[in-house]
Amino acid sequence: MSKIVFLDVDGTLIDYETKLPDSARKAVDQARAHGHKVYICTGCSKAEILQRNLCDLDGMIGGNGAYVEDNGHVVMHQGLSKEDVKNIVDFGTNNAAIPLLLSKRTPKKIIGIEIQDEAVDLARRNVEMNDLNDQIEVVHGDIKDVIKELPKAQLIVCNPPFFKVGENSNLNDNEYLTIARHEIKIDLEGIISAAAYLLDNKGRFAIVHRPDRMIDILNIMQKYDIEPKRIRFVYPKMNRDSHVLLVEGMYKGKKGLKIEPPLYAHNDDGSYSNEVRRMFGEKIDE
Repeated sequence: MSKIVFLDVDGTLIDYETKLPDSARKAVDQARAHGHKVYICTGCSKAEILQRNLCDLDGMIGGNGAYVEDNGHVVMHQGLSKEDVKNIVDFGTNNAAIPLLLSKRTPKKIIGIEIQDEAVDLARRNVEMNDLNDQIEVVHGDIKDVIKELPKAQLIVCNPPFFKVGENSNLNDNEYLTIARHEIKIDLEGIISAAAYLLDNKGRFAIVHRPDRMIDILNIMQKYDIEPKRIRFVYPKMNRDSHVLLVEGMYKGKKGLKIEPPLYAHNDDGSYSNEVRRMFGEKIDE
């Protein structure tokens, strides 16, 4: 009797260096040779799967069930409607770099919140120079106050001040840089509690921070009902310590945490890695 086999991808079919072991390839080939169907079942999109060097398969269920393919034929591809997808909000947008990048990936409304006058002026100029005033709005104010005036968000992103303020804090004489780097106007708990207030049910919160704050981040997220779902460590290059941590959580989400494969920012010669180049929209021939 033939059967259908469903396999996860990262950490199951391929290892965490995105390599397909010969043993996995052989097992899949043998199963298919005996008349069984082998599909991958993953949260990754079709585009992400194409970046992985997989063996021959019978199909896939991807995008957390939004995309189904059988023998090369798309059976279902269900995107989110405009009604389902609400605003994206960037906490502490600074010069609006993140909204500008996100605008290349989505037509959704993006709101950047920034408290510093100088950064707000720069962000608004950047948005105007890129002719994105209809999509990106920069709001000047304190996150804790602004969120009370905004509609619920489907996604909140944040690259917050990394450093706590204490007796041994090395504060910069430049107030602009001090506020950007240190928890002066808002701390980590203030950011996460504000995200919980603004997020719609099952909305996503994504934060970039330092690896040494990981335990704080996870504990505070759970305190405010944002369940950690994905963690990824970023390394400047191979054989170096991680210097950046990426965490994604879901408001009122179910438990289930996935550790993503490491992201290496640079090659040994200092050039950007292929994965980083793809993130910026560059087409790479392997």
